[in-house]
Amino acid sequence: MKNIEEVVVHKEQIYKGNYLSFERWEVALPDDRHAMRDIVVPRDAVAILALDNENNVHFVRHSRPAVNETLIEIPAGIIEPSESPEKTARRELLEEIGIRAGKLKKLVSYYHAEGYSTGVIKIFLATELEVQPDFQPDQEEFLEHIKLPFQTALEWLKQERFRDSKTIMGLLFTARELNLNF
Repeated sequence: MKNIEEVVVHKEQIYKGNYLSFERWEVALPDDRHAMRDIVVPRDAVAILALDNENNVHFVRHSRPAVNETLIEIPAGIIEPSESPEKTARRELLEEIGIRAGKLKKLVSYYHAEGYSTGVIKIFLATELEVQPDFQPDQEEFLEHIKLPFQTALEWLKQERFRDSKTIMGLLFTARELNLNF
């Protein structure tokens, strides 16, 4: 195989915020020239496809100013430094839609923008769900809880009504997990 590896020789932080930072990386190319790469460094995240006993998927409707749309997505959130991905998945499911997961199974871990970002999302399938009657939504997040039959969600997927990678991948990997031909 041909050598195509770019080797990072220097990193410079341009900006650091609460959720992400921007860095400029100098890389050595395989032909010994150097190039610059602008890299976004977010904190890693989890996403949860919550599937209840009636085969419904639980989503959140969420305003996303970056793309100027309100999207229907599976619950998700940032992994805190003191948390495991599983603990974050359980916390986010409870905070966003007031549901506890009896079981969690990791479906996939992937880079969500590998061309310019270090970010990884781990997607979990949550089952044996328990609705928490005393649920109080996070006062800083404005979300709407939506429940759809799994088959309807797959139809919406075919119609391109889901636009974010974590929801698309969560549905596809869950269909595979359930041995559905899709």
